[in-house]
Amino acid sequence: MDEIKLKDRAVSVLDKALGLQAGHAHRLQLQTQAAEQQIAALRDAQRGGAAPTLTPTLTPVLTSLRRNGTLEGFS
Repeated sequence: MDEIKLKDRAVSVLDKALGLQAGHAHRLQLQTQAAEQQIAALRDAQRGGAAPTLTPTLTPVLTSLRRNGTLEGFS
């Protein structure tokens, strides 16, 4: 009986960890999609010579990407 309880507890802990990782992965996916949309807008603006308008929610994502060198060539 103790072995069953121990395994049940292990499954619960692993299930919780998996849920947390899935949530984190989903947030990263949403941030990636938002960043890709913003990059497309930046490219379009560069081609047209206009200054792009950054939405407040995407500005931290772009700042982070620039800091990591992912957006080299974009200002």
